[in-house]
Amino acid sequence: MNENEKNIRKNFLKFTESRYMKFVGGNDLVFSLIALVLLGIVIFIFEKVSYVFDPFIIVFKTIAAPIIVSLILFYLFNPIVNMMERYRIPRVAGISIIYLAVVGVITLIVNLLIPIIGSQVDSLVKNSPQYLEKLINSIDKIANNTFFSSYYSQINDWLNSLPKKIPSMLSEFTDGFGSKIATFAETIA
Repeated sequence: MNENEKNIRKNFLKFTESRYMKFVGGNDLVFSLIALVLLGIVIFIFEKVSYVFDPFIIVFKTIAAPIIVSLILFYLFNPIVNMMERYRIPRVAGISIIYLAVVGVITLIVNLLIPIIGSQVDSLVKNSPQYLEKLINSIDKIANNTFFSSYYSQINDWLNSLPKKIPSMLSEFTDGFGSKIATFAETIA
């Protein structure tokens, strides 16, 4: 290579050193923008043919939850099992002891909390008409003294129908509570 070719190469800017590339922020920004555009295209295509991937998503959700829970439990319990092995407790026995302890703690918590939660919900259902009456009286006082007076009749009708709806809403909310706990316990086990 002679001196003239070296000068030409020296004066010739690389693509990354061009004024345009400096203006848009260099290689990193261009790469990021291209990646975002490609990600947008992929999302757009997947949205158009999402029905094809529904079975894969269902299988992934079915398999992923137990695997994730088992990995979390492994990383939580492995140090305890290793400590038990130092005290000459076999690994299988240590794992069994830990699982029995966890099941015992969960059972104890459920047995202690369910009656308390049940009595609280029962008390709330029994006292909800009184609480609602106090709320209605407070709203009456506020509504008569503010710009809400034009909407007062609509709000009053809604609040008067609310005491009849609250017990059914609470019972609908708590109906599936036992099955949710059972599903959670099955996932852990």
